[in-house]
Amino acid sequence: MCNSCASETPEHMLLHCSFSKSVWYNIPVVSQHVLQDSDTQISVKEWISKWFSTSHLQDHLVTAMTTAWCIWKDRCSKVFEDKILNSQVTARTVIRIDEDTVNSLAADSFSHNVSTTTINESNSFLSVPQDCLTIYCDASFDKDTNKADVGIVAMHSTCRFNESKLVSGRDVSPEEAKSTTLLGAAKWIKERNFQNIYLISDAKNVMACLNKCKGQISWTSCYVLDDCLFLLHDTNILCFKHFKRELNGLTDIAAKHSRVLNLTGEWYEDNCSNAGINNFKGWDIAVKLSVSLLPSCLLLALTILKAGIFPQL
Repeated sequence: MCNSCASETPEHMLLHCSFSKSVWYNIPVVSQHVLQDSDTQISVKEWISKWFSTSHLQDHLVTAMTTAWCIWKDRCSKVFEDKILNSQVTARTVIRIDEDTVNSLAADSFSHNVSTTTINESNSFLSVPQDCLTIYCDASFDKDTNKADVGIVAMHSTCRFNESKLVSGRDVSPEEAKSTTLLGAAKWIKERNFQNIYLISDAKNVMACLNKCKGQISWTSCYVLDDCLFLLHDTNILCFKHFKRELNGLTDIAAKHSRVLNLTGEWYEDNCSNAGINNFKGWDIAVKLSVSLLPSCLLLALTILKAGIFPQL
C-alpha cells in the first residue's frame, strides 16, 4: 500500500510507514516514545509487551493501543474500501476515542457493583397505542464480501404496512452493520418526521447501548449509536426494544433480499403496488405479523425464499 518497497509486515504497518509515523507525530503524549521505537527493529509483540510492562509507559497505554488500532483500521479501510488516508483525521479519531475510554474507565472505578444489562426478550409482538408506529430493523451481513444490507419496515399499530426502506451497502462486522441499520432508521425517522416510535431490533447489545446500558460493544458501534441518539433527541421514541430473531423475521428477509439483489429503495403504503397476504397463509412470519397488505417487493422476497431460489439466505 505504501509507495516504498518495504514489506507490509505488522511492524511496518504500525510503526514504520510514513502514514503511521505521521499519525504518531500528531499524538503528543506518546509520539516521542513510539517514534524512537520506529527507528529500531522491535517486533510488534515486543513493542506491545514493552507498553504493558514498563511503568512509566503504562500511564499512556490506552492512548498507544488506541492509536495502533485506529492506524490498522484506517489502513484496512484504504485497502478494502479505497478510502483516502488522512493522518490528521486518524489522530483526531484517536484523541476522541481515548478521551471517551479514559472517562469511561474513571466512571467505572466509582462503581462497586458490576451492572448487567437486562433486556426484555418478548415472545410476542407489542400492543401499541393507535397513533404509534413500530419500526423493525435488521441487517444482512456477508463475512466473505463485507456486504451489509439494511431492511427497515414501519408498521401501523393495527399491524398494517406503512413504509419500508432497503439499502444495499458494506460494513466491517455484523455488529457495526446492525448499528448502521439503526442509524439509517434514525435518519429515515427524521426525514419522514415520524413521532411516537417503537424501534425494534434483534441485536441485543446494540439495543442495550441505546438504552444506556453499554456492555460488550465496539467503540465504533458506540459512536454510530451515539449519532443515532443525537438525531432522535427531539423525536418521541417510546421504546428501544430488543426482539428475538424469529420475531423480527420480515426485516431479516427484507435485508437478505436487498443483499442478494443489490436492491436500494423505499416503498410507501399509498404509492407502491400491493398484494394480499392470503397467498402466504400459514407462514409463521405472516401469521405473527397479521399483515393485511405488504408491498410487492417484500412479497417477492418471501416468494423467493419459499421457492428456495436463493438457498444461501
